[in-house]
Amino acid sequence: MKIKVEQKHIDNGIREMCGLCPIALAIREVVPDKSIRVRWTWVDVCDKAEDRMVTLPKSATAFIYAFDENKPVAPFEFELAI
Repeated sequence: MKIKVEQKHIDNGIREMCGLCPIALAIREVVPDKSIRVRWTWVDVCDKAEDRMVTLPKSATAFIYAFDENKPVAPFEFELAI
């Protein structure tokens, strides 16, 4: 599925908070019924029935590093197999 990290996610994201980063906020809009925690290279996707890890694309990993280091970031899109 396509994940769109928009400016509102960047503005509301919190650095170094795996459940509140811009990518987590964007994913949560697409799958609101699951718990989302974004790690450096993967996403933990959890609900009562399952707990699994999904690998992030390199563009998302680069965004996380830049965002957490307080470097400029811009909205972007990526595909995620959730």
